[in-house]
Amino acid sequence: MTKNILLSVKNGLGIPESVNNFDEELLLNINSSFSELYQLGFPKDEAFIADMESDWNSILGDNKDLEFIKTYVILSVKLLFDPPQASTVMDAQKAKIAEMVFRISVAVELGGES
Repeated sequence: MTKNILLSVKNGLGIPESVNNFDEELLLNINSSFSELYQLGFPKDEAFIADMESDWNSILGDNKDLEFIKTYVILSVKLLFDPPQASTVMDAQKAKIAEMVFRISVAVELGGES
């Protein structure tokens, strides 16, 4: 997986790296996801990306206990940017996001945010 946050999200959405028409909107949605992470206990200064060059290391550091945050961000951006047409798929995505929120909350409580 790429270390670049925007490219990871684009890959998760099926958007080619060379297509940059949606980058601004994707950055807004990514930062919305990071704002949600902040509310779950993540440090505020780490839960924001300012440009196209931000990478996962700037958010997670070397902490492998929080790798699932990548999945959370991609799924939550996907739900905002390109919601599925089928309600069963949407329900499955929402259930996975709810599970990720629970897991992130537990990880942060256990000290996984450092």
